[in-house]
Amino acid sequence: LIEIPSLDDIKNIDPNNFKIDIVERGVIVTAKADSPFAFESRFFAPNVGIPEDPVTGSSFSLLAPYWQVKQEDVLARQVSKRGGVIRVHTNAADSRTIVQGQATLVLEAQLLTPRHDLF
Repeated sequence: LIEIPSLDDIKNIDPNNFKIDIVERGVIVTAKADSPFAFESRFFAPNVGIPEDPVTGSSFSLLAPYWQVKQEDVLARQVSKRGGVIRVHTNAADSRTIVQGQATLVLEAQLLTPRHDLF
């Protein structure tokens, strides 16, 4: 997780030239945002074949506590080329973070499991 002081710096990162050879999986780059967003971010994982993930829902479950989101509901934004707006709901009672937003279907499959009733 890398915090950058400027939103412009996040928006200007070139995913093709973002070198993170020392990181095994991926890097979240984030900055505090202007209203109506609490924070903005981008996610890069070139070492696993993803130069930039357009909207990484799971990263927001880490970012909400990082930015110490105290309100129950806040808006955040991932500023990749496609980008996306995420509503983050933090439940202080059970320390859960719920991430909501629109999704793009990229894969549909059917998982087949062995039938146990044959034995």
